[in-house]
Amino acid sequence: MFFSKASIHRGFFSNNKVGGKLMLYYDELKEAIDRGFIKGDTVQIVRKNGIVFDYVLPNEPIKPYEVVTSEKVADVLEELKEW
Repeated sequence: MFFSKASIHRGFFSNNKVGGKLMLYYDELKEAIDRGFIKGDTVQIVRKNGIVFDYVLPNEPIKPYEVVTSEKVADVLEELKEW
């Protein structure tokens, strides 16, 4: 099973911090798409303070405090390009 980099390090310090919270980078999401872990035109997204924090793969555990939404892959990639 493949876990996103952010999901492995949830709650730990990293170079990709925004306001003290981790965020997802464009390259991380693009790599998951290129490797075939994300298929189709939608992806499950976890946001913290309105910022894309992580993506969730099918059968990946979700913590009780995480809110997951289904979003268009193209929209998320476009948003991450801005960072």
